[in-house]
Amino acid sequence: MRIALLASKNVFLSNDKKINIVTSINSIIPNLVKVLVIIFLIQIIILFFFRKLSLNSFLKLLAINLILLSIVLPWWTLTASNDDGNANKQLKCF
Repeated sequence: MRIALLASKNVFLSNDKKINIVTSINSIIPNLVKVLVIIFLIQIIILFFFRKLSLNSFLKLLAINLILLSIVLPWWTLTASNDDGNANKQLKCF
């Protein structure tokens, strides 16, 4: 897996200070989509096991399910470190 560094910023901290980079508020949309995808996945698995769904249709619906999930889940990570009063923040994209 290739990881690309999108941004990096060095900050000198002289005291205990909290720095918000983007926001500290979590969105409800990713969690809602995860729950809906899991419910949809359970439904198509049940239909497949009861032979109401062919293998071809099952694989198509599974692919759609994974595409919907990959659109919502983050493809980036934000890491930070603090050593000797210097804070280093990095944003990486997978």
